[in-house]
Amino acid sequence: MKVKDNYIPGENKLICDYSGFTMKTHEARRTWDGYIVRKDFWEPRHPQDFVKSRKENIKADLVRSEAPWQYENSSSTTFTEDFADNTGFSYDPIKAEFGGGQLQQILADTSIIVYGKYNEDVSLDYPSEAVDESSPDFYPSISDSKLLFDRNEENIAYELNLAPDIPDEQGCIRFRYTHDSDGAKLNYFIVTLWDSVPKQIVIVVNPDGTTNVELGGALAQTSIATGFSDDTQYTLELNWDYTDTQVARFFVDGTQKGVNFDLSGVAPGYEADYHTVTMEVAGDATLSDRRCAVDNLLVFNEVQHTSNYVDDPAADSSLMPTHEYSGVILPTMSYSVTGRHITSFDSITITESGNPTYILNGKWFNGSMWMDSDGTITKSSSATIVEREISSLPPSDTLQIIVFFPESRTVQSAVSNIEVGYTSTRILTASDF
Repeated sequence: MKVKDNYIPGENKLICDYSGFTMKTHEARRTWDGYIVRKDFWEPRHPQDFVKSRKENIKADLVRSEAPWQYENSSSTTFTEDFADNTGFSYDPIKAEFGGGQLQQILADTSIIVYGKYNEDVSLDYPSEAVDESSPDFYPSISDSKLLFDRNEENIAYELNLAPDIPDEQGCIRFRYTHDSDGAKLNYFIVTLWDSVPKQIVIVVNPDGTTNVELGGALAQTSIATGFSDDTQYTLELNWDYTDTQVARFFVDGTQKGVNFDLSGVAPGYEADYHTVTMEVAGDATLSDRRCAVDNLLVFNEVQHTSNYVDDPAADSSLMPTHEYSGVILPTMSYSVTGRHITSFDSITITESGNPTYILNGKWFNGSMWMDSDGTITKSSSATIVEREISSLPPSDTLQIIVFFPESRTVQSAVSNIEVGYTSTRILTASDF
């Protein structure tokens, strides 16, 4: 379409937003929604845009309520675990055992009066002690589950207090020792029991790998040919008996070294009011990188060996209660009847002694509700709480119970019977109508 392009003073050209044609200002119109168009394209806003709707009542006058689940033939039954044998149980035989129709914990060996198990964050368990690194120049460090004497100081010492009521007539100290573990010159590694001169028991590993043993202030034997090699771990054991045999014996890896030392007329090995084990490296501080290591330290209040024996470091580890509590997993109680399901746990009766705790279906009661447990004794519940709160445990067609026994030297916890009452219900489906 040809548009006249005559000049009109005061006007300018525009492009129509609808058609794209050129137009003069006087030919333009603005639509209601803001477009600028030629006047022959302009139209008013549609009247229906101004119509207001009426509010409608959409409420239904005649309705039925939602049909509930249909239950039929509810019945109450029980699960029972009588602990007659260990079939289906999962447990650590070092910590628990079956006997006399019950599951019971194995108490820690009462002949062990102290032990050291040196982990990255834990040094000892009984008595509770920790490696003091507040003065790091004079204390050993913990590395690779060993107590490492590796500082360039004249004395590097570690002291452990013992229980005060241990008889002094006989005993044994056993530990795993790594000699000169970095290949450098070691001066003297000294282990002292009952640090009260002259009543003490001392083991001295000399720089040349020989060993001295001292009891009751008397030098038992010197320069015992122990033949220690660098970077090699050995089991050192010293037994003493002042009452019966009156003999002390020193063993390396289960083989006696030196001769029997006669203790007749020798004072007992320690003073009754001061009980410690001290381990130290002593000598010339100018020698660098003096290193040795110790782990699996055990002190007994009984003689352990009087003749050569088969050394078993793994057995020593099993004698030491760990810092972790392992639970006993009971066989899963299962309900399986076609068309029926457990709709509630109604009761639980636990026959026990001591202080076991429990996790049910992975949950523990935190004081207000059942919560997911992390599987440790710290998030388990006592029988009293479980029996009181069982009805609020979420229902399930299976029930798995984990029993925890807290470590103890004196109180043996046990469980002999668990009986769980529950309600099962047949749930009707559409095919029943």
